[in-house]
Amino acid sequence: MSKCVAAGFPVGVVACVMLAVSPALAQDNSASEIPGSEAPAQQQATPAGEVPLPDLVVSTSNKPKKAKKAKKQSTGGGGSGSADADEGVLASQGSGDAAASSDEPLDGVVLGGAVADTGMTVFDTRSVNMRTDGGGDANTFMRNLPNVQYQNDANDNAGINGYQAIDTRPLLLSINGAQTYENNFIVNGVSTNNVTGAVDPFNTDALNSDTGGNPNLNSMYGLHPQTVFVPSDFIGTATIIDSNASAEYGEFLGGVVIYDLARPPTDRYRASLSYRRHTHEMVDYLNVTPTGTNPLGKTAPKFTQESLAASIGAPITTDLSFIVQASRKTGDTTRQKQYTYFNGVSTEDSENIFLRFATELKTDIGRFTFDTSLTDYQQVWTSMSWRDMEMNVATRTSSTQLEYLGALTNVANENIGLNNVTLKSRVYYNDSETLNETNSNVAYSWIAKRRVKPINGTWGETFSTEDYADWCQSDPISTLGTDPTRQLSNNTVCNIGGYGNKETGQTDYGVQAQLRGNIFLGNFLIGGEAKTIDGRRARPDEFVWYTSVRTSTGETQSPAGGEFFCPAGDDACTSDQYGRIKTVSPAFEISETVNALHGYAEIDQTLGWFNVRAGTRLDYEDYFKNVNIAPRLAATVSPFDGISLTGGYNRYYIGETLYYALRDSQPYSLAYTRSHTANGTVSSTWTPPATIRRYGFKSLNLDTPFNDEYTGTLRVRDPLLNGNARLRYTERHGEDLFTSASCGSNCTTLTNDGESFYRSVTAEYTKFWRDLPTQYLNGAGFTVGATWSEQNISRGTYVDDDESDVFILYKGQSYTPLSFVDVTGNLDIPVRIGGTLSTNWFNNMLVVDLSAGYNLGYQGVYDTGTNVMFNDRVHDVYDDRKFKAVLKVDLAAYVAVTEQAYIKAHVNNIFNTPGNAIATYENPWMIGRSFWLESGLRF
Repeated sequence: MSKCVAAGFPVGVVACVMLAVSPALAQDNSASEIPGSEAPAQQQATPAGEVPLPDLVVSTSNKPKKAKKAKKQSTGGGGSGSADADEGVLASQGSGDAAASSDEPLDGVVLGGAVADTGMTVFDTRSVNMRTDGGGDANTFMRNLPNVQYQNDANDNAGINGYQAIDTRPLLLSINGAQTYENNFIVNGVSTNNVTGAVDPFNTDALNSDTGGNPNLNSMYGLHPQTVFVPSDFIGTATIIDSNASAEYGEFLGGVVIYDLARPPTDRYRASLSYRRHTHEMVDYLNVTPTGTNPLGKTAPKFTQESLAASIGAPITTDLSFIVQASRKTGDTTRQKQYTYFNGVSTEDSENIFLRFATELKTDIGRFTFDTSLTDYQQVWTSMSWRDMEMNVATRTSSTQLEYLGALTNVANENIGLNNVTLKSRVYYNDSETLNETNSNVAYSWIAKRRVKPINGTWGETFSTEDYADWCQSDPISTLGTDPTRQLSNNTVCNIGGYGNKETGQTDYGVQAQLRGNIFLGNFLIGGEAKTIDGRRARPDEFVWYTSVRTSTGETQSPAGGEFFCPAGDDACTSDQYGRIKTVSPAFEISETVNALHGYAEIDQTLGWFNVRAGTRLDYEDYFKNVNIAPRLAATVSPFDGISLTGGYNRYYIGETLYYALRDSQPYSLAYTRSHTANGTVSSTWTPPATIRRYGFKSLNLDTPFNDEYTGTLRVRDPLLNGNARLRYTERHGEDLFTSASCGSNCTTLTNDGESFYRSVTAEYTKFWRDLPTQYLNGAGFTVGATWSEQNISRGTYVDDDESDVFILYKGQSYTPLSFVDVTGNLDIPVRIGGTLSTNWFNNMLVVDLSAGYNLGYQGVYDTGTNVMFNDRVHDVYDDRKFKAVLKVDLAAYVAVTEQAYIKAHVNNIFNTPGNAIATYENPWMIGRSFWLESGLRF
């Protein structure tokens, strides 16, 4: 069997054809002829920690002729139309090749790409890093962008503990009101989305709980929408598309986030090394309980975070270059165990490693780029209510791709204006897994002491053993209760062992091909992708937990002789007690494969003052077996220089999903029982449960969820400051959204009964100056964006927490926490304003950046703290209240100590603002003002 066929349909065959054909089509073409094969300066390998000072504070060219020349050479972004510079929409992403050939530098933030890309915003390296929280998480740079939500004002458990403080996974974001797992994250041209489900349908309390308790036996912890965790240190450019997306982009209901990592440098050797640190001593903690008090005397978490990043790249020859990048983030914290375990201190730690190697080779037939990276994240959680149980929550992803880019100079026709045609093809292989690894597949819950207090009596022991006295102790009698009207009892339970292992993951392999070039009065784009995703979910080994014991005294069933006689070799039996119930979680492995085809075609034409971009995207996958056609249309009129008006209609479909397929038929944990004879002889035979149950998650014969989008955009080049302004209206109607419904006992079915509505108005402005004629201030720039939005959704997620033991009563109706999103929206805050101010001083020896986010006050819901019985269940009562306005300002300051060395400080929340979320008395502390310190070298 050929390797092509072995790779699987449809990917294997298509990949081999593309790799064979691509170089042949371009065999007569030199790499130097490829439009855009020379990267813009700001897309060269920027060393970690280096601030590209001159590149940030620049202005888009205001020379129409030069911009039109760039357009004719453009092969990017689905067509650049007449992206004249005076319209302020020339960008390095989308019409990137035009930017590469332009004589003018680009702004650090560019509002748009092609004329029709009214929902696109492009950020360079510095503009990304100045917006982050200083810890290296790339996603945090989007916190104050239009149509992006990350704050949850309705959260009534917003306190932070040590486990959360050392969690360095990417920030979760909602774009355009969609779920946090409904965005398309693209890294170097390849989607890196979790299709196995970032939310588990089982009743799940997060591992960060400080209240003790046990994890859910069936849940996977550590799930995340992204499979690749990109450090902000290595980003070349970042692009956000929240509306009017080109037909090139699909597989989302929220937005598209594109991370293009730094390319291998072709000009000279470049290297950098940076170190940053953050600890609890750099944090001002805020008490955000409803009363602002701390009656339980809880101490604020203590933690340390450190990060080390290194990058080296160089041209080996004039045609061959490389880059190697590595970063390692670590965190550690301590937590105090329960009194039962002598208030022992346990250490928890996290590690987030990212490694990357890339090389580019220019040949006579085109440019080849090989890129491979590794994400290795792990975080250890320890249970406060167990002696030794700990869980390592890990995400490990390898991502490899080979890209070809060549100019098809033989494909040309002067009669129709066909020229500058390029072919880009790519094959890729990604493998990702999420692991829950614990210290053992066996657990025991022993009893060290039974105590009883009769009515009007005093506490007395009915059973006691010293077998566990070196690690398990009983609570003081003074803490046990004093109610004289009823009999009280207390058991000292001593838990020891692990929690078994679970894993889930996916393997993606695919091929992409894309043709773009000029035709008629503009340009065209044709492309496609074929991919196969193998999903899996498993418990590799059986997990056994002896959850209930029978003691030799203190129970009515205790043996008359006060002693048990155990089966030979029975580890769950002693003369004092034995395990009478064992909960067995069977080993299982569920796998499912989905094959998908994506194709798109688009044409972008300009006739004088009128531009139109029309395209269609076709998606098919063989799990739901739906053929989805998504039209894309945007029309622009430019009646005057510097002013344009765009209207658009677009449809977006969600990408491949294996949410339910990988959870269907997962076996229930089973309770086996045994007993003893009157004289204390323990049986060696376990009685199985009467029925063997499996979870049912049905998801067949469904339509693919989609959004219909209507947009209107006004863009203006400011005649006074020559800045760029953009005013946008976006309206989305979601249909056929996934919801869950019961299909019988222990059975849940996926439905298309969900719908949503999102509407927003955004206003944005950017302006940058460079080479200012002042003695001290050399450059400056500012951006501002304001968003008003409203939304309605019919269900919070593709699962409902029907197993939840928490219920909410609001306006006479009962909700579970997930279904309550119907009321609160998805991280919904109606009016938000974000802005930045960047400045360069003393010949770029000092850089000071400010980033701010302001939320206007609004009417919302909150937990009143009152509990009532409703429909025979205890409910938390919620009501309306006014949420106050909140301003948070961050500062980043960079000082060049020498030509190679620098120090940097990042201050988050300068004014120590608490926000609107509240915390519990068990976990009362929220991070207020905080600091990150960084030092580095660059060469």
